[in-house]
Amino acid sequence: MIKRLWALTVLLILLIPLRGQGYNIEISIKGLSNDTLILGHYFTTRMIPTDTVVLDNRGRGVF
Repeated sequence: MIKRLWALTVLLILLIPLRGQGYNIEISIKGLSNDTLILGHYFTTRMIPTDTVVLDNRGRGVF
């Protein structure tokens, strides 16, 4: 039982760094307000969305 608990503890400690660092992207687009932007990436020919943000009245948003 103690060996299993020890193995689980070591496994969890090793997996903690695999968690992403995250991101904080602030954007401001003049002339565009109250609209939705999509942050994503391409995989082959398809665009895969990662996150979305709704711009405020000033055209600002944070991913």
